[in-house]
Amino acid sequence: MKESYKKFVSYSIWITIILFALRCILARNTIRECFNDSMWHELGYNLFGYAGETIGIASVLMTCFNLFAWKWRIINKIVDMPILANKYSGKLVSDWNGENKQYECKLEIKQTFLSVSVVLKTNESRSYSILSAIDSISDSKRLVYLYQNEPRAELQNRSSIHKGTSELWIEEDGKLQGNYYTDRKTKGSMIFEPEN
Repeated sequence: MKESYKKFVSYSIWITIILFALRCILARNTIRECFNDSMWHELGYNLFGYAGETIGIASVLMTCFNLFAWKWRIINKIVDMPILANKYSGKLVSDWNGENKQYECKLEIKQTFLSVSVVLKTNESRSYSILSAIDSISDSKRLVYLYQNEPRAELQNRSSIHKGTSELWIEEDGKLQGNYYTDRKTKGSMIFEPEN
């Protein structure tokens, strides 16, 4: 299971437990009356209702967290997830056909707490992520993704549609730098800088 999913499930459980406890504290008089009068069916009914309320509120809060709240500075320090959602400019060097050819390219990353998607564009082709994840190795973080590359139609006689894997290390200054490997047995390096 991805690290972000584990964190999300853990946060969801804790938020639900805390909200349920707060809801029970607010209804302590009702709970006490049911308990003292041995009205177990009413106590169970009330507790079941409180659980439903807290699950609903926790769902709304965790949806907001997944979409945008995790990016807030104070929360992001706790969750320790790099914010990559941005447009980047850069270059890649490819050893296709035994040459070290350099291409100018654009990278666009869209991100929620639970997902990240990547699109890379050059003058010749477009790649998009199929599977992607941000993981940690020691104190470093990287974006790893499996992609499909689709060259422009008029170039597909010399460059066919292919799949590959890319690994981009996330630098402290916001740069992304790494390597890629394809099922055509080619490889290369990439470096990107945020556009804004």
